[in-house]
Amino acid sequence: MKHFIIQNKIDRWRKICIILFWLLLWQIVSFFIPKILFASPIEVGRSLYHLVGEGDFWKAIFYSFMKVGIGFFLAVFLGSLLGFLAFRVRIFEELCSPILQMMKAMPVASFIIVALIWISSAKISILISFLVAFPIHYISMLEGLKTLDKKLEEMAEVFGVPKKRRIKQLYFPQLFPYISSGLKMSVGMCWKAGIAGEIIGLPKYSIGENLYLAKLYLNTPDLFAWTVVIILLSVIFEKIWIEILKWVEEYFVRGKRCRN
Repeated sequence: MKHFIIQNKIDRWRKICIILFWLLLWQIVSFFIPKILFASPIEVGRSLYHLVGEGDFWKAIFYSFMKVGIGFFLAVFLGSLLGFLAFRVRIFEELCSPILQMMKAMPVASFIIVALIWISSAKISILISFLVAFPIHYISMLEGLKTLDKKLEEMAEVFGVPKKRRIKQLYFPQLFPYISSGLKMSVGMCWKAGIAGEIIGLPKYSIGENLYLAKLYLNTPDLFAWTVVIILLSVIFEKIWIEILKWVEEYFVRGKRCRN
């Protein structure tokens, strides 16, 4: 136990030292590049401190975070639902195949520009987040269903296992690796695509708008500060969904504290 605690402390200090190393290198590099092109970590920290005190800063974070979250949730829900439908109805899978190929191949920037013809810029991050994540969850669900063990399903049918129990103890544990893989793969992509949509669409009270304005006015410290905010929020966004996955795995896949 003592060895484990010591090792944890060593790992923690190693991570801190790595972060300090890169911050120091960043500061050194900033001495040789004009401020208008490259802001130092001290200037970025100062800029971030001022931004945090502004009400519009928190508005931008809230609206961007919520919109990307809505787009991601819709992608998970509809992707899984339509993936199930494609598994049950072969012709539906064949009809969806060209659309899925187009969605996977089409550049995000093209999606954004085309989408701005149809909808207002205020909703662009929702749509783009959805369009980027949807194919991943559709394919994950479809592939997972195709690999279900048919023998176990037949056995459950013979012994008359109730449908609810089959879903919880037979289907879901087999599908979970595919669902979790899709979530882990799409969560970061979804966030980056949503912010890219805001940078092009420039909806009011959004992170993308603030990032674009900082670039427009050559306010490099603010530009770097908003970039740091985007990275931190991306990590938080990913952590939230990973924790949800862990909770689902614990209570529904491994069966802890779960009634039959």
